Order: sequence, then structure tokens, then C-alpha cells
Amino acid sequence: LVHSGDVSGGHYHSFIRPMDSEGQRNQWFKFDDEIVSKATEYEVMESNFGGEEWTSFKGPFKTVDQPLPKRTTSAYMLIYVKKADEVSLLKPPLNSTISPERVAQFRSERVRDAQQRKEREEAHLYTTISIVQYDQLLEYDGMDLPEAKFELKIKRQQTIAEMKVLLSERLNIPVEDVSVYSTSSLRSREIRIDRLMYSTDLMPYWQNLYFVDDERRHGDLARQAGKIVICKFYDAEKQQLRNLGSMKFMTSDTYPTILSRARTLIGLPQTTELKFCNDHGLDQTGDVLIFQVLPIAPTSLTLSAYLAQLQNRITVTFKPFKQSTLPLTFSDGKVVSLNYPTDKEFVLELSRDMVYPVFMQKLADQLNIEWNLPEKIDPQNICLYQINGQTRLPVFSNRFLPRNDSTLQGIMLWCDTKSAAVIPFEVLEVKVPELETHRIVTLQVCTVDCRLLPLERYFISQTAPVSQLIQIVEKRHNTTDIWSDYNGELVLVSVDRHRFITLESTQSRRICDMSFHFPLRVDAVPSPTKPSSFTDKFTAKFTTKSPLTAVLHFTYSDGRIEYHGIPFYIYLEKEWTALRFKEEISRRLRLNRDEVLAWKVATFQYGAASFVADDAVLSDMRDLREIGLQHGPRQASLPTERRAAEKSIRIL
Repeated sequence: LVHSGDVSGGHYHSFIRPMDSEGQRNQWFKFDDEIVSKATEYEVMESNFGGEEWTSFKGPFKTVDQPLPKRTTSAYMLIYVKKADEVSLLKPPLNSTISPERVAQFRSERVRDAQQRKEREEAHLYTTISIVQYDQLLEYDGMDLPEAKFELKIKRQQTIAEMKVLLSERLNIPVEDVSVYSTSSLRSREIRIDRLMYSTDLMPYWQNLYFVDDERRHGDLARQAGKIVICKFYDAEKQQLRNLGSMKFMTSDTYPTILSRARTLIGLPQTTELKFCNDHGLDQTGDVLIFQVLPIAPTSLTLSAYLAQLQNRITVTFKPFKQSTLPLTFSDGKVVSLNYPTDKEFVLELSRDMVYPVFMQKLADQLNIEWNLPEKIDPQNICLYQINGQTRLPVFSNRFLPRNDSTLQGIMLWCDTKSAAVIPFEVLEVKVPELETHRIVTLQVCTVDCRLLPLERYFISQTAPVSQLIQIVEKRHNTTDIWSDYNGELVLVSVDRHRFITLESTQSRRICDMSFHFPLRVDAVPSPTKPSSFTDKFTAKFTTKSPLTAVLHFTYSDGRIEYHGIPFYIYLEKEWTALRFKEEISRRLRLNRDEVLAWKVATFQYGAASFVADDAVLSDMRDLREIGLQHGPRQASLPTERRAAEKSIRIL
């Protein structure tokens, strides 16, 4: 018994060497589910031990060892039989012990295998042709032939007469009324009816698509060697191209004769004024004749414009995505939230040359019908996104900024839709053109005791200073929720998990100067308990003697630093010792004083931690941009019941 795969998964199969009719065991067989095949002794004995195998070959200067592909098959179970029991256990089975159902299954499999083998051997003698029928013309609005309705497998040496017999049986049409037309491809890659195939013709080896017509519908012209054309009727009021089917005519037919027969097909009075146009001329079989009633209303779309639109027609799937379900806060304090379904796609029939405002209005109209929101969706609130080439998901950082001259074809190339015409979109709370001068900022507020509030979104001008964004955040929140019994200021920072990246709240920094590569956080920083010697606190915090310091939680083992917890900022008093600093931390974070006093204080330099004694004055240190607190994760400060519950959750 052999296992193929690795420790995470695989497949089992077995090798058996049964006794033949002469009582010998010479041939091994591989039993792999329902497939039984012969196996060599090397495949059984040498290839089922896993591991790597090497081979050697002589190079121009020396012998080179090269590894072979790693083997994934390993012997899983070996079955040994006593020699005394070999005859009784491994003797050929009696026919009476095999169920009749299994015997019938084996026989049917042999018949099936023989049939498949015969088909493979005779495959070069047959060909498969596709058939297009008359009723398909009535359902298809393209300029060429529709896709084949069914396929027919025939011998390559058969004649058209033999093919007609097969078609008459399949379509239930008398043989004498079956007409077979070959097809051809134009330079525009459109497929058209080419010529009538006669009964004595052989099957052309290059032809695989045929048009089959019932000659009974052509009346007196059925037996004459006329030409067949595809007829369509353009309704200018409905902007619809209706198929009339095929029409057969003689080269001697005049235009009035053709128009008279067309009025009969359309169902119009003979006094109706008609005109027709064709794309290649009446001298070719398979032309498309398009009839139109005169006169045409000035507001109606002309036939040439409609055909151009029809030629560029494409089915586009618009897939809704919602980057965030958070409400959006504006500079004036207004909060807007949109809730709409994101699990339903929208399919629209559009034209490739349709400009941006037109197809966006069609999308907005479809959304208003489907979603039925209290307020109508403005097309300018719909944002299109680019698609990632690998994940096929929208890239929210790459949004399409609207231009009125942009066509749908150009936008699809920009979206990287590949073969599938799928465009992701999102309905925003603001106008998309405003995103050229404004930005949607997502951030999180950290209170003075290091509690993280839920994520929030703000809409602000890109040229606005960072201080304006902080003022908007402060207006939105109740100060008691952030400060408790403290007073201070808010600072904007970039955070990468447990460490600060950048202090964004510089005096001259603007929204457009921020990188947005890391999550943003607004931190509450308490003011110093004593008046600072700096006259301008906002400017002083960025000098070399800045009292504003980042506090990080970390563990230290074997010279390796691992950060954890929520970092925060604090103002250091000039005469603070490490012990006084830890007392302030315990009061601010509302932790047990004895627990915090057991922590170690350290400064960081060149990626290493330098521990500080409790009586050392922190302001005498060289670099105070970051101060660390060495301790384990803050589980000891939690109540006993809560620690037990969290431990149980982790175990589960």
C-alpha cells in the first residue's frame, strides 16, 4: 500500500502481484481507485521510498551530480503472508465469489473502452460541422450569422447529398427541401452565407460552418439557382433592428420587386415608402439588406449611427464594492452614512465609444431602479476603480478621475478588465471630482488612558493643515471621553502595529504631505504638570530637547526586542527620574502601581535597549524620542475571571 503526497494530504494506491492461470506470479498490477494498470518491478520496489535521488553525468571538464525531481510516493504499509498460508490466501478467486453486478460492470467497461479506442483510431476519418438554421436568424440582431445551434459528426468523404439525408432526419424536413450553404469570413471577421452547395459536391476539408435553409419558404424561387440574402428591418422610433429572416431573389429582380417583397415580410402596406441599404452589394450571396421606413424623425437615431453603436456594443458588468461602512465626517461637523447592498452585480448593454457622462448616467439610473434608495444617486457620486492584475480585486488607491471625453473602451483598458468586461465601482458620500482637491482620511482616536475608539472617516481639503483635521476630531468627540481628568492636546501620528512611524502634527505639515502608507491615529497627550520653560510649546516639541516622547511596550530576550501593546506619547518633566516616570504611567493608564514599578525603563539606540536605573534622571539621556517599558503582555492587570476567560478562548 503506497501513499502519494506529503504530510498535509495525498492519495493511496496499492500494488498486487496475483497468481496467473499457470500458478506463477510474474506481473505486478497497480490498483488506483477504479483504474487497474500493469506496473514494472522497478516502479513497485524502487520508486516508493520518498526522498531525493541524484544522477551523475560527465561534463566537458568533470562529472556533475544533479538532483532528480523529488519523489512523493512512499510505502505506507507492507503486507506479509506466511508461506504456509500462501496457497489458501492468494489463490485465484472462484467465479461464484464474484457478484454478477461486478461482472456486468467489467463487461460494460470493456465495451466502452473498445468503443473509445475505435473512435480514437478513426478520428481522422470524421469531422464535426456546425449548423445554423433559419429560425436563429430571427432571434439574432448581429450583422453576421449567429452561433451554431448544434453540431453534426460526419465522415470526411461523404457528399453533400449524404449530408442532406442526415439533416433531414435531424430537422424533420424532406430531403428535397433541404438547402445547404457554405459560409465565408469577411475582412471584418463577420461570418456570412457564401454559396449554395450542390448534392454532388464533396465535403470541403476547410469548411466547418454551414447554413441550412428550408426551400419551402421561398415559394416559386425554391428550385431556381438564385441568391439568398439576410433581411432586417430598422425601427427608428424604437431604435431596434428586427430580423426578417432570409430572402431569395434572382439577379434579374428589380428594386421595386425587392421592396414589394420586403413590405410583405415586414407586414407593411404596399404604399409605404421604404429604402434599403446593404454593406457589400447585391451581387454577393449572404449580403445583409436593412430596410427602413421614410421619412425619419429628426429626433430619431439614424441607421448609420445605430449600426456604429451596434458594432461597438458590449456587455459590461458593474460590480459594487464598499471600501468602508464607516460614516463620513465633513469639515463643518456634518456626518453622512450610505448603506446600500454590495452583493448584486449590474449588467448593462453599452457601446464601446460611449462617453463617460452618458454611460455613468445609465449606471446611475439602473442603481436608482434596483436599490430604491430614499435619495436618488447622482452619477458624480459613483467612483470607478482599477483591478489588480493578479487578485482581480479593486485597487481602492487607483480611482478614475472623470473626464467628459473618456470613452468606455478607454476606461476598460485603464481598469485592466482583460477578457471579462467587469468594472468595480463604489458610491461615495461626496462628488468624485472633489477628490482631486480633497481626501478621505481614515483614522482612530486613542484616549489618554490608551483606549482605542472605533475607526472614523473625515473629508478634508488636501491643502488644509493637519491642525485643522485635529480640530475637527476634537469637535466631534466629547472631551471627557478622551481626556477623563486630564487636559492636553491631540497629535496625529502614523502607527505600524506597536510602534510610531511619523509624528504628522508639525506646524507646517499639510494633508497632501502625508504618505498614508500606515494607519493614522489621533493621540491624546496630557500637558506637563508644571509650566514648561518653552514659550511656544507647539514649536518646542520638535527641537532636539523636545519633551514629547513616545512610550513603547516591549519584551527583551536574547538581545531581541519584541514590541507589544499600544504605544502612546507623554511630556517628560525635566527632573523626572525613571521611578517618577513609572508612577505617572501607572496613574495615566490606571494600572496597579506596584505592577508598573516592577517594569524596567529603557532607551533605544541603534536597535538595542539600554536599561535605566530607577534613580536616573531621564532628561539627562541623549536620545529621548522613544522610551521603552519592558514587561510581559498586560495580562497581570486584568481581573482573575477575565484572564481565565481569555485563556479559555485562546485554547478553544
